[in-house]
Amino acid sequence: MTFSRIHTRSLLAAASLFLSVTVSAQTAPSASEGLQPSAGQVQMMQQIQQKQAEIQQLNQQLGSIQEATMEANPELAERREELIQLVDSKIEAAGIDAETEREELDALQRKLGADDVSTEQSQQRQAEFQRRGQAYQEAQNQAMQSPEVQTLGAELNADLVAAMQKQNPQTDELISKLQSVQQEYQAMIQQAMQQQQNAG
Repeated sequence: MTFSRIHTRSLLAAASLFLSVTVSAQTAPSASEGLQPSAGQVQMMQQIQQKQAEIQQLNQQLGSIQEATMEANPELAERREELIQLVDSKIEAAGIDAETEREELDALQRKLGADDVSTEQSQQRQAEFQRRGQAYQEAQNQAMQSPEVQTLGAELNADLVAAMQKQNPQTDELISKLQSVQQEYQAMIQQAMQQQQNAG
């Protein structure tokens, strides 16, 4: 997945609050180096992976309904683009050219998988990508805290969810399930972290 797609998805989360689950942002802790994980820890990791897959599947289902709804309601698609442009303008006010930075991060991300560079160069690229990506995400998160963005996002979210429900009557059920699974996932993460601390 490219950085631009991640960026767009996170912006859609501002306009579609039920899609705000990001599995990669909260990963399960790994076993302590040099220690063999217990049977309980292995089982917990497997359960967490299952929840991650379930969350991804629900997000994909809701994402498909959302895109179909946008195609059927051009006015909503236009409002979504306006919201993205508003966030971009606030990112730029913080000194980052949003579109250019996304393109350069995409290019850098593609280079991360290149096998024609040394380990040192690969590590340097990874470090640069993480540094710039984090700075961009911080600017984006700050932009999305703007009252103007919050208001427009909440209004678009309400209208979008209503339109999605008309598009597919299963929408409310899928949203409720996603929220429930996300809570279970977060509880598992906390439990796994506690197990790791106790083992240490």
